[in-house]
Amino acid sequence: MKKSSACKFIAVFAMVFLVSNIAFSRKWWEEAVMYEIFVRSFYDSTGDGIGDIPGLIKKLDYLNDGNPETTSDLGIDAIWLMPIFATESYHGYDTVCYYTINPEYGTMEDFENLIKEAHRRGIKIILDLVINHSSHNHEWFHKSARREGKYTDYYLWKDEIPEGWGRPWGGGRPHDVWINNRERGEYYYAAFSTRMPDLNHQNENVWKEFTAITKFWLDKGVDGFRLDAARYLIETGPGDGQADTPETLEWWKRFNAYVKSLNPNALIIGEVWTGNQIVHKYYMDGKGLDMCFDFEYADNILMGVGYNHVANWRNAVTRRQEYSAPDKYYSPFLSNHDTIRSMNILRRNFNNAKLAAAVLLTSSGMPMLYYGEEIGMYQDEGRGDPLKRTPMQWTTDTYGGFSSATPWTSLVTTSHPFTVASQDEEETSLLNHYRRLIRIRRDNPEFKSGDMEFIEVIQEFRDTMRPSSRVVAFIRDDKKGNKSVIIANFSNSYQGAYIDFVEGNNFFDLLSEREFSYKNNRVRLAPKQILILKKK
Repeated sequence: MKKSSACKFIAVFAMVFLVSNIAFSRKWWEEAVMYEIFVRSFYDSTGDGIGDIPGLIKKLDYLNDGNPETTSDLGIDAIWLMPIFATESYHGYDTVCYYTINPEYGTMEDFENLIKEAHRRGIKIILDLVINHSSHNHEWFHKSARREGKYTDYYLWKDEIPEGWGRPWGGGRPHDVWINNRERGEYYYAAFSTRMPDLNHQNENVWKEFTAITKFWLDKGVDGFRLDAARYLIETGPGDGQADTPETLEWWKRFNAYVKSLNPNALIIGEVWTGNQIVHKYYMDGKGLDMCFDFEYADNILMGVGYNHVANWRNAVTRRQEYSAPDKYYSPFLSNHDTIRSMNILRRNFNNAKLAAAVLLTSSGMPMLYYGEEIGMYQDEGRGDPLKRTPMQWTTDTYGGFSSATPWTSLVTTSHPFTVASQDEEETSLLNHYRRLIRIRRDNPEFKSGDMEFIEVIQEFRDTMRPSSRVVAFIRDDKKGNKSVIIANFSNSYQGAYIDFVEGNNFFDLLSEREFSYKNNRVRLAPKQILILKKK
């Protein structure tokens, strides 16, 4: 080969290698906004009162129509589906078969069509994968109870109730989690419910089952998995041995390597429901879980907005930077299917909801929205998870536009303004506020990378100057010339604040699309106002 030809070959090879590595290192979830959906409660296309997959397909354009030029869709990038596998419960967290679609939701053909239609619009699909436990009516458990061959040790069995055990998150007694099975004459471990026995993930045959399940759904085209109860996978004894064990961490590390061997762009995001001093351990230098939900963020941002406990939220975000995982590892959210709906904590106040939404969607990490949060859905008072998972409120019709028949559970309200139809055309509605915020996030690179850097805010109080307890400011900077400063008034009164960053600069507020100029570094904010400022 001639020298010139060799040089050209090397140059082309280097360019291809560089481009491929850049593409490989770019993780879609670091730039995404995710939306959680309970299929049963989203949209009923058949008139039986139960939401279904064809109904979800009909509503995809509401979530993202695939055209970045339009403003009538929400603009989300990924959908997390609560369990859609065959089950015996309304919620689906007791899986009977990991390869079968819940017939109340549709068929495998319907699901394949969902994947096709979602991908056509640029929407990723994330499945809720319940690995920690199965239904007590899964065939594995029946065979294990009968001691059939390899299934004998698919679950955790003891001939007597061992001492010292309780609920792995605290409380309870040994008999609460060790359940008698008359057929086998032994006790099985079930952290969550007698109907949901924990699997034995130290059994290699169980590992093989879940690698096969994972491959099956990745081959169908899913883009990743939300991993339920990720803390509790492998128990090594009572107390501290029931959660966050080294064996659990290593299992997830092995699982991530397997998933990435099939699809390097598949996301695994964990429910590690505890403080971030534990959550960060699941990062494992980028080889563990790709992301975890940030429960500390959710708890504290709602209290900050609803009750002016600003310092707790700021401290929760700042503390993350003391741990091993980067900011982008944590997925912030306001509420989900297990927590009280955010609008309840925000006291059904739309100004509170707008502030919480703006802070969420300018924060680091992949924001997650719970269905209906964008219209201010709230829940009735009382106990029980179904109250958190009521049908989506599309219109003011009798059944809220969710179904033509009586829904599987009652809607909270179908009245104005808590419906999509009520807010769709109203420029200042919460729904359109979410739409604007998601587009701001999409169109400005600084919100897709980098940490949240808080900057000092000084407040005048009784002729003295002190750090503000009501106004927060932070910078998002991608270190490539893209930078925004976010300033938020968490209080119910007008606030004057002094921020060195703004002095002598002209800004454009991305949210209101107005220009601002500040003198003497003083910013005046209306109650619950938020500014997203870029230097002109």
